[in-house]
Amino acid sequence: ALPISAPDFDMEWNTEMAKEISSKFTNHVLAGHLLLVHAPENYYPPLEGLKRNYNDPDDRVKFRSKQNIDYAFLMHFCKNLSTYYLMIEDDVHCSKSFITAKIGR
Repeated sequence: ALPISAPDFDMEWNTEMAKEISSKFTNHVLAGHLLLVHAPENYYPPLEGLKRNYNDPDDRVKFRSKQNIDYAFLMHFCKNLSTYYLMIEDDVHCSKSFITAKIGR
């Protein structure tokens, strides 16, 4: 199974993303090969007033802190899905045969 994280707190955006994924990959979703994962907002601790390091602006500290929790939630969700775990961000462009080369090692 391939989990797809939808960590945005904007449920309207998440719903639209789920509809788009379902319409483009219907067979994979129905077969259980694609899983849309979303942690409820109440799973997160308060993200206000966090310690600032390196003079980062507050919005950057909040974003990075939320991102760490997003990653932890996703890893926890995936812990029993497979022997392997590979996280690829949405802005990554992999080389041809990247997955085949990594798995074949």
